[in-house]
Amino acid sequence: MTRRGSRTVDDEIDRNLKRAFEKVAEEPVPDHLLKLLDRLRARDADATGGDTETGQSDSNDMT
Repeated sequence: MTRRGSRTVDDEIDRNLKRAFEKVAEEPVPDHLLKLLDRLRARDADATGGDTETGQSDSNDMT
């Protein structure tokens, strides 16, 4: 198979995978996973003493 043919196959695989998983990617995140993320963020903030969203600690706050 030529490189061009291989690229065509790769493109077709990409399209089919996107089509197969498009609906799954659009589904909302289940509540139990959102709660887990909240708990992990809170734990990280406690451990670092900072804001896990921005990656900055309270000691860097110049306001």
